[in-house]
Parts: sequence; structure tokens; C-alpha cells
Amino acid sequence: MVLSRTTVRVLVVAAVVTLFTFNYIYITSWASNDLSSTSSIPSSGDMTYEYPGYDVLLAFGDSITQIGDDPNNGGYLAHLTRHYERQMDVLNRGFAGYNTTGARAIVHRVLPKTRSNTRSSALSGWYPWQSSSKPGKSTGPAIYNSTGSIWPRRNSHFPSSARKLQLCIIFFGANDAQAEGEAGHNPIEKYAEDLRYFVSLLWSPGSEHYSPDTRILFITPPASGELMIKAKMRSGHMPMIRNKDTKACAEVVKKVATEVGAPYVDLYSAMENRVHSANKRAEIPNKLGTSNSTSAGKVESTVQAAKSGKYGGYDQFLIDGIHLNPAGNKLLFDLVVAEINKNWPELKPSSPHVPLDEFYENLHKLVMLLRDPNSDYYSPDTRIVFITPPAVGDRMIEDVAGRNGYAPDRKNSVTKLYADAVKKVARKHDLPVVDIWTAIEDLVHGSASTDSPDCKTESNIAEHDVPTEEASVSPFEGYEKYLLDGLHLNRSGNELLFKLIVSEIEKA
Repeated sequence: MVLSRTTVRVLVVAAVVTLFTFNYIYITSWASNDLSSTSSIPSSGDMTYEYPGYDVLLAFGDSITQIGDDPNNGGYLAHLTRHYERQMDVLNRGFAGYNTTGARAIVHRVLPKTRSNTRSSALSGWYPWQSSSKPGKSTGPAIYNSTGSIWPRRNSHFPSSARKLQLCIIFFGANDAQAEGEAGHNPIEKYAEDLRYFVSLLWSPGSEHYSPDTRILFITPPASGELMIKAKMRSGHMPMIRNKDTKACAEVVKKVATEVGAPYVDLYSAMENRVHSANKRAEIPNKLGTSNSTSAGKVESTVQAAKSGKYGGYDQFLIDGIHLNPAGNKLLFDLVVAEINKNWPELKPSSPHVPLDEFYENLHKLVMLLRDPNSDYYSPDTRIVFITPPAVGDRMIEDVAGRNGYAPDRKNSVTKLYADAVKKVARKHDLPVVDIWTAIEDLVHGSASTDSPDCKTESNIAEHDVPTEEASVSPFEGYEKYLLDGLHLNRSGNELLFKLIVSEIEKA
């Protein structure tokens, strides 16, 4: 089929309206944003690029941080990236095998330079915690860019250049705690001095990395699972780390953080408390005793399983005695977010939700951009087709959220209200509307007419016209026929939407 130029134009407008309709429900309105262009590209070979970016959360650490953005391991940085999506860029600067002394040698290539002077000797004579004013303690209702305008918040400009370093996480100690004689071992006094040095680079006026508004968050090393480490040592792939040495490093982190006036996440204590609390709970039935030998055997087995797991209970949070597993990463993520929210509430991500009345008004304004003769975009001959958001599969949303460690953030009952608002705006302006929400609902719940071409596609007519036993027991109530994850359309969902759009265009 050859589409006319008019039909192509209508399809383009329909696609644009679909984009705005769908995103207005869940995300901040960007209707008033202008995409600021960067300066013209220089013709010489020596080009300088300014990449549009968000404000930055920098994570500086060892291998726990390096693999912290691995989604297959539920990395804590992967969680943080999702938590701050479209609000801050999470920058991973983890270096496997590094202690703080090694990190000190490369830190000048990790932190952004804020001034052109060379490294100043003033760093050795001035530390910010010796001053009455504490950097990194700025507060306020929002994050501000260099021009003073609020960003990223509703009705703000998309960035045209890299933003500033809002938060720096310093997370070392797992290698520093290695036993004396191991390659990563770092004397405790040197470890403390290195941590102070990292802070001075950001908070000392003489530093080329001086950034007094950058917030600093320390993280203690995690507790060490010695039995797990010893098991790995037999294969020759693991240095010896004793939990008492890790504890000593954790205490140094807390001491230095308190000294410089920065908050910290005590991951070591959080893990120790959970491991030993589980052990104590498991021991209670054994202390109470039992007269049944079979029950006694089960209780003893339970005690051993909880008390030792495989390796004293530390395998609840660790892969190999050092590195975090998914549960350990989730624990760390929760602790980091709690500490950030407590100390810097202005960094809490803004809600993407748009109130229903605002959503309705925004759609009305979009129409008026094309219909109002006084508008810069006035185009009376342009055809407009509205599309409602699709139905949402609540159970699919819950399943995806549960597997990725965040709370469900959408409900089909709420989506219906926004779909109704789309139809209301369309009626107000006497415009056609594609009701994909109702189409999916009718098909899922079996109320769609088998004679209606609007609710079928060539590839799924048989699938949807003939109920099957499998469909009746679907854990996702049938929404998986049209949705990838409870929200986004799969191939069948896109085919259905395409057919509905073409049908509406032909009718109009």
C-alpha cells in the first residue's frame, strides 16, 4: 500500500501525540523544554566536546564498586542508576585490586578539575575540617546549575553541557584490610591519611579539584567472611583478609568521616548485626529444648543452616567472603539512599507523576499550539489523532519491580483515569481518538467483538479468538499477550495499535 503525503503527515502527528500522551502520565512534562544547542563544531582536528549530561554522583572505590553496576549481580550502583535516572548520572570509578594508596596515585584523573592551577602545596597545610564552615552542607529545595535555574525539575531546560559533581562516594578498605604481607595491605595510619587526602582534594581551596558544594559520603568496607575467603585461598585466588582487620578499617572510616564532617554508611556493622541476629534467632528453639527426637534433629539442622549457612552466615551477603552478592548489594543500596535522604533531602529524586488535571490541561495546550491562530505553530490543516495510554498489567509490573528491587509505581485503575482524560480532550476538540486502553482490556477480559477488525491483527486472530486453558491460568492475567513488562507494548501490542491507528485514519 502506498501512503499519500497527507496520510504520512497524519501518522507523524499521531505518533507525536502518542509520545506526549503516554509520557505525560508517568514523567515530568518536557513540553516547554528547548534543546539548547552547543557551540558550532570547530573545523580543526583539536576538538573539545561538551557532552550534555546530568549532575553527577561519583562512586570512587575498589572492585566492589567496579562490579557495582552489574545488573546480573544486583549491583548497588545499578540500583542507584535506576533510582536517579534522568536526575543524576551515576559515574562508576571502581578499580579492582586498589587500596587507598593505589587510588591516591590515580585520583587526580578521577575527580573533575575545577581550576587550571597545578597541584598546590597548600593541601598539606589546610584541611577543611579545621575551618568553622563545613563544605558540602548546602541545603535547599532543588539542585541548581551554574546559571542558578532549577534543574532537573518540571519546566526546566535540558542540559547542554556536563553538570557539576553533586555527590562523591568514597568506598575503600576491602583491600587495605588484607593481612600484613599481602599485596593490598595498607597500614591503618596510612589508610586514614589517604581518606583525609581524598576529602582535601574536594574541599580544600588550594586544590585543582576544589568543589566546596560537593557532598561526600563514606562507606565502610563490608564484613569479611573468613571461612569463604579460606575456601577460595585453597585455589590460590584470594588474599587473606581477617574480619578483625576489616573492622579496624571500618572504625577508621567512621572516625575520619566524623572528623571531617561527612556522613558515612556503616556497611560493616549492618552486615554483622544481621548475620549474628539470625544466628541468635536460630539458637532460641534449641535452648528451649524438645522431647521429640525428630523435631530435635530438625531444630538442630535449622540452627546449623542459619548459624553457618555455608560459611557462618556471611554467604547471605557475600559471594566469596569479600564481594557483595545481590542481597549484599541491595542492603548497601538501601543504606546509601537512607543516608542521602537523611543528610541531603534536596537530592531525593523528584516524582515523575503529573496530576490528572494538569495532564488534561497539557493535552489541551498541545492541541492549541496547532489550532490557535496566534500560536507560532499554527497549522489548521494538520490532522490530529489522540491515542490513550495502553492498559497496564498490574501483576507484570509487580513482578518486574520485585525482581529489580523497587516498589511498583503504576496501577491500571489509575491509567484508566488518564485514558479517560485523553478521550475527554479529544471530544472537547472534536478529534478522533485511538482507545488502546479499552482495546487491550476487552481482549484480555474476552469482551471484544470477534467481528471487530479494530481488535485483531493478522498474526494473533486465532490466539485471541479461541480461549485456551493456558490463558485462563496465566499468572499475568493475559496482559503478557500485548505487553513486554506490564507497561511497554510487545510485538502483538504494537500490531494491535498500528491496526487501530490505520482504522481511525481511514474513518476520519
